[in-house]
Amino acid sequence: MSYDLADIIDDYHEKCATLLQDAAAGSAEQSAYSHILQAIDRDKDRPANERVGGIAATLMALYRASSHPEVRVIIQKWAKDFIRDTGIGDPRVHF
Repeated sequence: MSYDLADIIDDYHEKCATLLQDAAAGSAEQSAYSHILQAIDRDKDRPANERVGGIAATLMALYRASSHPEVRVIIQKWAKDFIRDTGIGDPRVHF
């Protein structure tokens, strides 16, 4: 199966940016979406096929590092969906 990784990354960026904009200041959602967006935007000058693994790894690290349960739930869902949608692995293996 072929994946258009650049489009997938762009879709995730757009969705996350919208959710961040709509999140209440100081909320768990604002914290989670801010971190997710930073992970997506890292190394954005590199080709998409070189970025997907780093994005997934960063999302998993954010999930493990967060001590806030609501933030962890949001990040975990995004990480699982990203791993599944990009075809880089089975999300059940990582969590």
